[in-house]
Amino acid sequence: MTRTPDERRAYRRFDLTCPVVVTDNAGKELLRTKTLNLSNGGALLTIPAKQTIPLGQPVHIDVRLGRSTANTFMLENISTAASILRHEPMQDHSSVATALTFTKSMKLGLEA
Repeated sequence: MTRTPDERRAYRRFDLTCPVVVTDNAGKELLRTKTLNLSNGGALLTIPAKQTIPLGQPVHIDVRLGRSTANTFMLENISTAASILRHEPMQDHSSVATALTFTKSMKLGLEA
């Protein structure tokens, strides 16, 4: 993904589809979904419209991030606290694109 001159995001976003489990702060599972993109500072998830999480709500996410070398492939589990930043309706209207911001930025090693 290339950055435009007017890009204001602090972190480069990568179009990655990874499985995600979203829980509340008490550890109760809210939903299972997937990422649309991922960065060191946040993620964009696809969420069924009926399961939309309120803006600003703190959540915890577990992302299964694929890693590979010439000879291996593995799924690395990344866990972090986040909060709901915004929702955008998707084309089919049965889902929303939900932006999360991580409580602390991460070093996901996505540049390589």
